[in-house]
Amino acid sequence: MGTHSHSHSDGGYDPNARIEMRDADLGLAAKTMAGILFGLVACMALGVLMFRFQINNQPPQEPTIFKTEGRLPTNVPRLQAFPAKDLAEFQKQQHDRLHGYGWSDKQGEVARVPIEKGIEMVLSSGALAARVPGQPLKLADPKPQGGGAAKAAAAGPAAAVKEAKKQ
Repeated sequence: MGTHSHSHSDGGYDPNARIEMRDADLGLAAKTMAGILFGLVACMALGVLMFRFQINNQPPQEPTIFKTEGRLPTNVPRLQAFPAKDLAEFQKQQHDRLHGYGWSDKQGEVARVPIEKGIEMVLSSGALAARVPGQPLKLADPKPQGGGAAKAAAAGPAAAVKEAKKQ
């Protein structure tokens, strides 16, 4: 009979069809995003509070780099914490010993002189000419017997420096 209905498939107009005004409810999407953001901020705040609580409740720590006290045997070599600094200190000590005055044996009254001064003293004493090969070098009595050098050595390394500079 002559009723013909138009459908979407044939490109016609359907009076019962409703037009969709928007794809999604924007209010619901905004509320969801706000909830996720709030949850993220709350988790971050909780993490910061837990971190601060842990830091404040830790026992005081030793001011050492390595916490090995009591855990390693004492008869084994240990690593140096600052090898460059240790080497510099060692080299400075060696330099000071070679180039400075001091006591080698204070009770025995044996003073240490700078290496240059020691070489000069050995050469001027003539001990090298009397040296026997294979035997240690024998110098005169290391304790000065008299004169300005003896008094300076008895007074200490500082006085020995002054006396050596005079000569």
